[in-house]
Order: sequence, then structure tokens, then C-alpha cells
Amino acid sequence: MLAVTLIEPCWWPINSAIGQCLTWLANFVTFAYVRAVIARSRRLGLSTVPADDSKITGLSSFARWVPTSLFYAMAVLTIGTCLYLQLLQDVYVYALAVTSTNVFLFYVIKCGVGGPTIRMTTVRTCLAAERVGRCRQPLPHSGRDPRFREPPVMRWHVPKGPPPD
Repeated sequence: MLAVTLIEPCWWPINSAIGQCLTWLANFVTFAYVRAVIARSRRLGLSTVPADDSKITGLSSFARWVPTSLFYAMAVLTIGTCLYLQLLQDVYVYALAVTSTNVFLFYVIKCGVGGPTIRMTTVRTCLAAERVGRCRQPLPHSGRDPRFREPPVMRWHVPKGPPPD
């Protein structure tokens, strides 16, 4: 934001809105990834993923981040666009509102207070995704444990017949 403000100050409201939309998109995609990994882990029967979502630390907090960031992004986008198009005139009130919301709501409350549990959720998801990557779908009527791939077998070519002279 500082670079945009130094280059062209009138772009600040619109670029602030773009930044908040990108923040919402990052939250949305990350949460979708978390949900997909949890669902796949449960289908494969990984014991490290609880059957109940309420037992996954930070998941419910993370679920609330997506709509919160969407609401804030839409508010900033609407007001920022109106300021850019000069439909609204009070830039200082907008700047104060955006700054205070960012500092108190997002940095202190969301990232500071709620951040550790959400980071725990994403770390556990990445660990589960690594396990999922090493697993395969259960094979029907197979006597093997379907959750784990077997190690590769080295096959040596052994020629048939007598050894050459």
C-alpha cells in the first residue's frame, strides 16, 4: 500500500479494496483445501483425523474467517470504488475506518488471539495431506492394508539358460 500511496495517492482506496479481495480469496482457497484434505483423510480412514469437525482445533474459527473477510472486502470495495469515482468525499474517515479495522479486528483479534489455533489447523492439515499423498484408495476384496503403498520392488533381469562363455 505504501508504494501505491507514494506513486499515486488517489489509487489508495481502490488498491486497498483489491488487497482485501485477495485476502478473502486466500482465506477461501485455504479453507477449501483444509476441507478437502479432511474429507479425503476420513475416506482413507486416517486415524489422525477425528470423525467430528468440532474436535479439530481451530477449524470452526477458520470457518468464520471466510465470511468475515468477504464482508469486509465487499465493504472496502464498495466504499473504495465510490471514493475513487468521487461519489463519496470523506477520504480521511475511510482511511481511519480501514486502518482501525485492519489493526484491531484482523491483526489483534483474528491473527493475534485466534491465529495460533488456525495455524494449528493448517499445520495439521498439511501433515494429513502428506499422509494422504502416501496412501491410496482402498482396493475391494484385497487382503492388504489399503492405507499404505507398498515399497517399490527392485526387479532384476535374470537371463534364462546357461551363462555365456
